[in-house]
Amino acid sequence: MIDVWFAHATVVREADLALLDADELAHLGSLRRSDERASYVAGHALLRRAVGAALGADPAGIEFGRSCLTCGSTDHGKPFATADAALAFSISRTRTMVGVAVGGDHPLGLDLEAFDAVPVGAAELVGLPADSSTEDVARQWVRVEAVLKASGAGLSIPPDAVRLTGPGAAPRLLSWPFPDAAGVHVADLASPSGFAAALAVIGGNRPTIAIHRGNHEEEDLCHSGAARADVRGADRLHGRPGSGRAHQVR
Repeated sequence: MIDVWFAHATVVREADLALLDADELAHLGSLRRSDERASYVAGHALLRRAVGAALGADPAGIEFGRSCLTCGSTDHGKPFATADAALAFSISRTRTMVGVAVGGDHPLGLDLEAFDAVPVGAAELVGLPADSSTEDVARQWVRVEAVLKASGAGLSIPPDAVRLTGPGAAPRLLSWPFPDAAGVHVADLASPSGFAAALAVIGGNRPTIAIHRGNHEEEDLCHSGAARADVRGADRLHGRPGSGRAHQVR
C-alpha cells in the first residue's frame, strides 16, 4: 500500500513550525517569499507526521539523511529516514498545495504541479507539440518528474531523456536512461482542481494506492478519509481507501 496525501499550504502554522529541526529551520530562513515559506513548512510538517505514523515515531524526532546515487555524498541526494532507510517516500510542493507519498520499500516518486506553473518550453521537453493544452503539458510533466524522482537521479537527467505514452493514454514508461523501463509503474492521480499529480514506482508488483485529502493538522493525517485514486489504463496503479502515511525532504 502506498498512501498519498494532498494538503493546502497557504499560511505558516505554529503547530507545523514546531516539528521542524534545525536544518529545516535554517533552510526556511533562506526563503524570502511568503508562499515558498508556507509551502516548505506545510510540506515538511506533513512529511514528518506521515513518516512518523508509518514508523510509530514522534514526528518531531524523525531524522533524515541523504545519499547521492552518483557520487555517494551524504550532503545531497535522495533523502531517507535514518530509523528505516528502506521506507520509500517522496514529497512535492507547488504554490498553495503540497503532496506526500509513503509506503513499501520500492523507490517511488511523487510530483504535483499547478496547471499554470509548468516551466516555459515544457511541452517540447516532454515530447508534446508546442500547441498542446496547458492541462496536457502539466499532466505529462508530472509523469516525467515522478519517474525522475523515483530514479533518485532527479534533475541530473534531463526531462527529454524520459519518454512516456501521451497524456490521452494510460501512463506507461517507454524509455529512459536505465534498464527495464517496463518495470516502472506510473499512475495519474486524482489531484485537487487546477493541479496535476503523478506517482512512479520502480519494481515490484503494481501497488495499491490510497489518496487522502485534508489540511496539515495531525488529526487529519490520522483520521481523514481516503479517496479512490483516479488512474487510467492497463498499466495503472489501483487506488483503494486506506489509512494515512507520507514522505520527503527539501
